[in-house]
Amino acid sequence: MNLDPGLLPVGLPSPYLKGKPQSLPAFWYWESFLAWLLEDPPQGFTPEGHEGPTPEIRTHVSLDPEKGTAREGALFQTSGLEFARKAGSLRRLALVLWPEDGVEVEGVHPLGGERRLALWRKGGPAVPGVPSSLAEALVQTRAARVVLLTPGFFGGAYLPEGGAIAGAQVEAALVGRAVAVSGWDLAQGKPKLSRRAVPAGSVYFVRLPQAWDNDQVRKWLEGVWFQNLSDLPQDRRDGYGLAVVGVWSGKPVAWEEA
Repeated sequence: MNLDPGLLPVGLPSPYLKGKPQSLPAFWYWESFLAWLLEDPPQGFTPEGHEGPTPEIRTHVSLDPEKGTAREGALFQTSGLEFARKAGSLRRLALVLWPEDGVEVEGVHPLGGERRLALWRKGGPAVPGVPSSLAEALVQTRAARVVLLTPGFFGGAYLPEGGAIAGAQVEAALVGRAVAVSGWDLAQGKPKLSRRAVPAGSVYFVRLPQAWDNDQVRKWLEGVWFQNLSDLPQDRRDGYGLAVVGVWSGKPVAWEEA
């Protein structure tokens, strides 16, 4: 893919870093993730975490409703996630949801597209607040990293409309291969059209306007931190483009010569 005019390239700082990167846990503990957001660039960084829920595949047989017996050759499989990790001893995992309408449920209720039953409990950790050291860093540098935690949809393919995120201009982008997103349209009773989304984990390096005062910088940070940034309102309501912010010096780094 050709680099858009005006964007800086993103890559490793040294041509000698040619070995395979070490494998990292799929899910990072918040302390490790926060340390990565607050340091630019992280030196000798090794995150701690786990691999998340265990994939679970179940085999079923279709039943004849009149006879109550199995249909010949009518086997099918369903896939799901078991919220437990078997590393030495069994470790149970939980999924934290923050309802936008503030309504919480408790007890046994369905969860997910296949409506499997789950045990719901009220309480749990709140949405992490904006770290004070992050706000102070942005006031000094007027630059930041914006990291997507969920896939996002943008009008400019991999770039937001106008090449800016809430007024902060994108200067560089590290974007993975597009992911196909579809689903079921409950209103129409048919599959939704497949769309290509910017993958989770993509990083945008943005520069905040120098004309902004300190309060405007903090307001921008609060408006982006753990907010959905996709261009269209419905995509934001559906949770696409959830983002966090990390520090960036705002200074391009020269690549070493091979």
